Amino acid sequence: MRAFIIILLLSLTGQAFAIDNDVKLKRLQTFISRNLRYCSEMPIDSIIIWGEYFEPTLLKEKQYTELFEVMYLVAHTHAMRGDIGLAINKVHLISEKAKLLNYDLGFALASQAIGDTYTYSNMLPEAIATYKQALDLLNNIPHTDLYKKRLLGRLLQVSLTGNNIEETNHYLTLFNHLLSEKDTEDPIYIYRLAFNAYYKLRLGELDEAHKILQQAFAHADQCGTQPLPYLIHISALYHEEVEDYTTALQEYEQLTDILFSESGSIGQNQIMTGYARVLMKTGKAEKANQLYQDVNKVKDSLSINSYTRQGNRLHASYQIDTIEFENQTEKNNLVRMAIIVGGTILILSFLLASYIRRSNRKLAASRKSLEEAKRQAETSTRSKSMFLSNMSHEIRTPLNALSGFSAILTEESIDNETRQQCTEIIQQNSELLLKLINDVIDLSSLEFGKMQFNFEHCDAIVLCRNVVEMVQKIKQTRAEILFDTDLEELILYTDDARLQQVLINLLINATKFTPSGSITLKLSLQSKSMALFTVTDTGCGIPLENQQKIFKRFEKLDEQDKGTGLGLSICQLIIKHIGGDIWIDPEYTEGSRFCFTHPIKK
Repeated sequence: MRAFIIILLLSLTGQAFAIDNDVKLKRLQTFISRNLRYCSEMPIDSIIIWGEYFEPTLLKEKQYTELFEVMYLVAHTHAMRGDIGLAINKVHLISEKAKLLNYDLGFALASQAIGDTYTYSNMLPEAIATYKQALDLLNNIPHTDLYKKRLLGRLLQVSLTGNNIEETNHYLTLFNHLLSEKDTEDPIYIYRLAFNAYYKLRLGELDEAHKILQQAFAHADQCGTQPLPYLIHISALYHEEVEDYTTALQEYEQLTDILFSESGSIGQNQIMTGYARVLMKTGKAEKANQLYQDVNKVKDSLSINSYTRQGNRLHASYQIDTIEFENQTEKNNLVRMAIIVGGTILILSFLLASYIRRSNRKLAASRKSLEEAKRQAETSTRSKSMFLSNMSHEIRTPLNALSGFSAILTEESIDNETRQQCTEIIQQNSELLLKLINDVIDLSSLEFGKMQFNFEHCDAIVLCRNVVEMVQKIKQTRAEILFDTDLEELILYTDDARLQQVLINLLINATKFTPSGSITLKLSLQSKSMALFTVTDTGCGIPLENQQKIFKRFEKLDEQDKGTGLGLSICQLIIKHIGGDIWIDPEYTEGSRFCFTHPIKK
């Protein structure tokens, strides 16, 4: 995409080159995308001219990535053709521009360009060290895998000419990792094969090297492209190693046809030296000597020593710029760290304030709960005192009757009729006292969950009929006791004894306040899952203001009533335990109507 942007900018400008713009742009695109060391499709002078021409446009358009790629390309081209001084000047411009724009990728490309000048000056250790610095910079920049692949390609080309096999293997591993087996469409993929073949060749694994070379040439044929000069050079070295000098000479001749079109390029030296070496091995000493002389002429024309000093000075200047850049980066990091620390402190302060507010709310809630517990304790104490007082009153009445009438029975002067009356009164008060004790025990057991419930399935219709029949026999009123239901059968999962206890309590209470008329027990369905029991009487009724009190303990509307005042409280606890609810119908005004619900299923 970046190369395409460069091509697009090139296509929009430059009337001086309008005759064959499309061809030149296509060739420049190929050079940039492949990062070739040699290029037979486009003259080196054209690369330099076009690069210099479009740098201002890229800078104006703020296409900084493309700008530094083009500047690096120009610097690399100067170094490749042997113009080390021009290359150094261009690297200096790249470094200054990167410093001005504070563009870290520019620093990495400047470092790589310095490595290129060392490479073409035959200063391989210095080149490798500088390439390592560039690689370290790229490792700190996200999304730079493409640049890393190009840089590792340069680094491998240089390191493979040396003798450090272990270091070469490290770089080759990194390169192979960046370019997976699936990246066969990547233009740099052919370099991967060439590097691996050269590495195997340096290890002496000739068969492996030959297999990889065959794969590389087959891949080039499949893609419909000419083999890279670098690949042909590796193949020539292989054939020289296996003493197939005829093929090696053919490949060197092919390389000279490509490279000699770029007269004066320092890239020719290694090819010419290898060509001369093979010529010597085949007995063509005269031609070999001529090639050696040409190589020496190129070396002499480069004035390597003078440019070495320039390169070292530029490297030192670049290192100073890099240190300044790192200092600025460190400063920026400190500012970011201060912002992060300040933000963290602010957040912690906010969290602390929130925690304090929550703690205060919890403390207030705890204080309120404590006050509520205190109020409940006081209420419980009052209830306990009231309960004891009521119990004392309720127990004293039958006990007084028992004590008094028992004393009368001891007298011999009373007649049989009086004795019979005393006996009946003692019997009634004994039953009353026993019921009071039983109710207190039931109430206590229900409150503390100690009362046992035996749940089983039973027919509520049959149970209601039995209760009505039993109460009908023991009633002390002229009121008629009825049972009304539209159901033929209703199976409930319940404790039939406890349900019967509730029904008897409600019916007995109704008989006390209904001297005549009727008392009706009705059973119906409130819903599919809930049964509804009602006990309706035509008695005196219960005033609306007293309806909420009657479920309290010892609450009796008629103080003359001999009951304990606990029956309805016990009924309420039983119904709650079963899973229903009990209440008085406030809309019924012709007497009283008690209602309670009962779940049908478990």
